[in-house]
Amino acid sequence: MHSSVKANSFQELVALVKASPGKYSYGSSGIGSTHHLCMEYLKSSLNLQITHVPYKGTGQSVPALVGGQVPMVFSGYPTLASHAKTGA
Repeated sequence: MHSSVKANSFQELVALVKASPGKYSYGSSGIGSTHHLCMEYLKSSLNLQITHVPYKGTGQSVPALVGGQVPMVFSGYPTLASHAKTGA
C-alpha cells in the first residue's frame, strides 16, 4: 500500500475500503493475471467495491504504487521486497 492509505493491517484496509465504496483502486500486472484474479476473488468474497487498474506487468504496476498513481498493488512479495525494506 502507498503511505496515503491509512491502514496498518488487512482488517483495517477492508474496513477502510468498505467505508468508502468506489473510492479506492488497486493495480495489478494485467487483466487475467494471477494477481488480478486473486484480488477479484477477494473483492467478491468480502463484498469490496474497489477499482482494478491493469498494468503491463509488475515493471509498471510497482512503480505506479511507489509513485502514488495507485494506492495499492496486488503483487508477489519478491517484486515489492526492496521497496518494503526501505519503507517506500
